[in-house]
Amino acid sequence: MKTLLALLAVAALCVPTGALAAVPPPFSDEFLDLNNDLFPPPWVVDVWWGHAGVEDEKLTACPVDACCRLEREGTWPAGATGITLEYDGNIAYAYWGLVNGAGVALPSDTFMVMDAMAEYNFGLVNRAVVVQYPVGLRYDGDLPLEYTDYHYTADFTEGHVRYRAVKIAGGTTLFDISVGYPGLHLADIQQVFFHAYATTQNCCWLDNLSVKVQYGGPQIPTLSEWGAIIFGALLLGSVVFYIWRRRRVVIA
Repeated sequence: MKTLLALLAVAALCVPTGALAAVPPPFSDEFLDLNNDLFPPPWVVDVWWGHAGVEDEKLTACPVDACCRLEREGTWPAGATGITLEYDGNIAYAYWGLVNGAGVALPSDTFMVMDAMAEYNFGLVNRAVVVQYPVGLRYDGDLPLEYTDYHYTADFTEGHVRYRAVKIAGGTTLFDISVGYPGLHLADIQQVFFHAYATTQNCCWLDNLSVKVQYGGPQIPTLSEWGAIIFGALLLGSVVFYIWRRRRVVIA
């Protein structure tokens, strides 16, 4: 039986290796609903072990001892200042551990966020949130444990990771953690991934996966935004003109 701690140790060592046959496309905004169990290239499923993969329109890992990733290689886009990985996922009971997560891989390093529970390691009242690999694994064991579904957001910016979870039902924020990591250099990112792992009792799943590339500097309005700006200017001009006419009438 593989424990959750064993998984964390393996994940710390799991980085892309070998030369790529071709230069992969730059990272860009993407949304993967996994409908009909489909996902576009260059995304691929990497099954580590067990009954895992894209099934029932989700990225899933079902006991006993199952683990997989949905991942894609890429190059860092010019001018980008960060990348955000979002997904819906569950936390359910598993004696040896259940994990959902996401991360980015550099040539010799991996920065991964994971929401995890394991009675064997953490007891029945706490959860653990891991926000760095491979140096100095961070466990926040005092976070509340509630078996339900969450929306997760992981922001990776230069030297910084932010990870947060919000309950899908009700919108309550369960955690919001920010950690600085000088070794996280965006230009070196060559892979992004989503991760599912389950040992016993229950399945882990992820759905509605998205990648959003962030850019700094002033934002140029879209055509629809220009329309709203022009409409607002005309409306303001009309109000000013109306007030000016009324004042002229009163003065006269």
